[in-house]
Amino acid sequence: MWRIFHGRITRCIEQATFHRHYFNSHLPQNNLILIQELTEILRNKKWKSLIKVASLKNKLNPYVVRSVLHQEQLSNHLERLLSFFQWSKHKVGIQSDLEIHSFLAARLCSNNLYSPANSVLENVIRFGLPPLDVLKSIDNCRKIFDESRKFDHVVFGLLMDKYREKGYLFEAASVVFAHSNDLDCIPSLLYCNRLLTDLLKDGNFRLFWRVCDAMREANVTFNALTYTSMADAHCREGNVSDAKEVLAEMEEKGLCSSNFTYKF
Repeated sequence: MWRIFHGRITRCIEQATFHRHYFNSHLPQNNLILIQELTEILRNKKWKSLIKVASLKNKLNPYVVRSVLHQEQLSNHLERLLSFFQWSKHKVGIQSDLEIHSFLAARLCSNNLYSPANSVLENVIRFGLPPLDVLKSIDNCRKIFDESRKFDHVVFGLLMDKYREKGYLFEAASVVFAHSNDLDCIPSLLYCNRLLTDLLKDGNFRLFWRVCDAMREANVTFNALTYTSMADAHCREGNVSDAKEVLAEMEEKGLCSSNFTYKF
């Protein structure tokens, strides 16, 4: 079996054209060959066994792993690519590499693999970095993506939702606030409403209204759930007249909600 793969690898090396950001004439030739060997091997379900047979495990290094993750030839094997990354990252010391985690999460999202992307983002949150640093890192992935590999904004919503699920409400809100830092990373209304609901439950009205203001500034279109959450917040703060105004605005937009039962 290995002879067959060796033949394929040789042909692949001869034909391959690498991204200029990662490959140039100054890089060691053995790294280039290793990248192509791994790229070919990862097309096979038994990639771990093949890596062992080829004695490649001890040859791995951070540059090689990063480069393999960028290979377009593996676009149809992204979940396997994620498994390779999880398997190799501790071996080469990139378990806390924000840049490569950001790229991997963005690439998974661009292929609608949201559940695997969630697991990557969960690891990112464990790094304990400022949310703005994480957002900038993900946003930088736009420069790598092109027409054949669209950047999916859902990655920002997933990140915010992960912060929210862990109870990091300020960090979750920071994703919305980042819009004021010239980052086009406003999550969809679905994720924003989830955050507003949790802020309401937490009684954090100050942060609640900051998020609402940031959503308006980013031209997010509110729906019935958004308006009823705002009316609920006003009522809890004792601002009944403001709650009435919110509900009136909601009705003007042709929206209605059956789950809001305040009587004025």
